Amino acid sequence: MKPDGILLISSPERYEYAATSQTKNEFHKHELTLLELKSFLGTFFKHVYLCAQRVLFLSTVWQLEKWRNAQFRFHCRKDLLDEIPPNESLSEPLYLIALCSNLPIPDEILAESNSFYLDISNSDQTKNFSRWALQLNEEARKNRGLIQDLQDERRQELEEFRKQLEEGRNQLEERTAWAVNLDGQIKGKDELIATLKDELIEMVKVEMDRRAKWAFSLEAELAKEREISKKWNETQTKLSEQLSTITSSFLYRLLAKVKLLPKC
Repeated sequence: MKPDGILLISSPERYEYAATSQTKNEFHKHELTLLELKSFLGTFFKHVYLCAQRVLFLSTVWQLEKWRNAQFRFHCRKDLLDEIPPNESLSEPLYLIALCSNLPIPDEILAESNSFYLDISNSDQTKNFSRWALQLNEEARKNRGLIQDLQDERRQELEEFRKQLEEGRNQLEERTAWAVNLDGQIKGKDELIATLKDELIEMVKVEMDRRAKWAFSLEAELAKEREISKKWNETQTKLSEQLSTITSSFLYRLLAKVKLLPKC
């Protein structure tokens, strides 16, 4: 630089840029705060004059003729009626612009620091953006209607599902009560069967004992009959022997010959 040269340099204000832009700019190698930029430039230049840059929304009034070189007055309000207090800044700077020199910066250059840049094409872009915003708003309204319809349908489906779930819960409770009742009946029948089984086993034992006693009595009677039959056979054998002895005797033969035997 020449000894009386002026350096014009800018940097995004790190905190405000981070709050405004949701993504990191890959072309920004360094982003400085106002104090950091002023401290850094102050080590190289005796005079550092800082300006703020930001896009603002303005209501502009201008003369239709001879407006190119006209001066504009700037009125700053928080809203329509309240002025911004002198101790408050116009707005938080998004970008910092520094005019640096080792000599005092001329007033005419500093006077140019407060300026407005008006891009005529932005007006048409704004109109296009407005139309686009209206279209988006209409699409959003239709989408909200569709979403509302879908929500109503889903609400109805959820209500039907809730009713079906309630019916299923009631049926499940009825089936559970029926199953519990059936389980109780089965247990009662099992107990009855066990009781009948025990009674039947007892009856069978009694009957078997009775039959065994009857069989034993029959066997005893049969033994008696056998004993009687044995004695009868022995008596018959003795009688046969006696008869044989009689029939073989001389007297029997004599009586038979003279036909004096009794008729049987």
